[in-house]
Amino acid sequence: MADETGPGQVHDALVRRVMGYPESARAWLEARLPEEVIGPLDLSTLVSRSGTFVEPELKRSETDLLFEVRHEFGIPVFVYFLVEHQSTVDELLRLRLHRYHGRIWERELREWRPRAQSISPIVSVVLHHGPVGWGPSTRFEDLYNAKVRDLPGVCRFSHILIELTNMQLEDARGDEFSRAMEMLLSDHRRRQAGRLLQLLAPLIAVIEAAPDSRDQRLTILSYFKFMYGGTAMTDLTAEVEKYRERYGRPGLTSEDVTILKLLEQQHEREGREQGLEQGREQGREQGREQGLEQGLEQGVREGVLRTQIRFVEGMLAKGESWSTIEELTDVDQQGLHRLREELAALLAERGNGAV
Repeated sequence: MADETGPGQVHDALVRRVMGYPESARAWLEARLPEEVIGPLDLSTLVSRSGTFVEPELKRSETDLLFEVRHEFGIPVFVYFLVEHQSTVDELLRLRLHRYHGRIWERELREWRPRAQSISPIVSVVLHHGPVGWGPSTRFEDLYNAKVRDLPGVCRFSHILIELTNMQLEDARGDEFSRAMEMLLSDHRRRQAGRLLQLLAPLIAVIEAAPDSRDQRLTILSYFKFMYGGTAMTDLTAEVEKYRERYGRPGLTSEDVTILKLLEQQHEREGREQGLEQGREQGREQGREQGLEQGLEQGVREGVLRTQIRFVEGMLAKGESWSTIEELTDVDQQGLHRLREELAALLAERGNGAV
C-alpha cells in the first residue's frame, strides 16, 4: 500500500506481506480453517487472485485478499480473507461480505471464467484483532427477523472467524512467518512486549536460516519497531543473536531450532509439574517438605533427559551421522544408551515404564 505509516496501514502491510508468500498462506489456512472445510480442499493448488473488493471508504480500516484453490473434485473454490482491525465491532460485516461476494462472482464471470455456466463457492475468513472481542453472529441469516428466516429467498452463509483479540501468544498457528504475524497482531495493545520478544526471537532465527528470507525478517522487525519502539527492537535483535549463536551451528535445520527450543520449554514445564505432583505424593508418606523437593528435582531431570533423547533420536531419523551428533550434542551411541537407562530407572521409581 502507498501509505504504511498509520497503525491500520502497518497492520495491512504485515498481513499482505505474510500472505503474499504462498507457503505461509497455505500453512496458515491449513492451521486455521476447520477440518470440514480444509479436508476437501487441495491447498497445493492455492494461487492468489489480485485485487480488492472493499469499499474505498473502508480501505483504511480493513484489508482483503482472495485466493483460489481446487476442491478434491477439481472444482475451483475461492477463499476470501478479510482483516478487521476497527475500533468497534461491525454488526453489519456480513452484509458487506455479501456485497463483496457479488463482486468476486462478477469478476470471475467477466475475467477468470467468462464461459462458465456456474459460480464458484466462496469461503470467507475474517481475521479480527480489535480492542474488544467479536460479538456478532457469523451467520448471514441472523440479520433477518427470526420470524421470517424460513421464507424462500433468505440468503444463508457463514463466515469463519479467527479471533486474535484475547489470544494467548503461545497459541499462534501456521509456519514461522504466519505465527509471528498472529503474535504481533494479537498484541496490538502492546501489553505483552516481554513475552512477545521471547517467542519471536526463535521464530526470527529460523526465518533467517531459510534462503531468500531477508524480506520476511525485515517485515517482522519493521512492524515490531513501529509498534514497540527502537529500544525494544534492539532487545529483540540481541535475543535473536543469542539463538543464532546457540542453535545456528551447521547440522541443525531450521525445523530443529524451533523443535529443540519448544521441547526444552515443554519438558522443563512438564518436569516441574510432574515433580511437584510426585512431591505431593511422597510428602504424604515421608514428609511433605522432603517429598516436594525430591519430586521436583526428579521431575526436572526427567524433562531434561527426555529432551536430550528425543533431540538425538530426531537427528538420527534425519540421517545425521554419529560424528555430527556427537559434535553438536556431546552424546555418542553409548551416551544415548546411558541416557535411556537413566530415564527408565527414574520412571520405574514412580511406577511408569513408558519412555
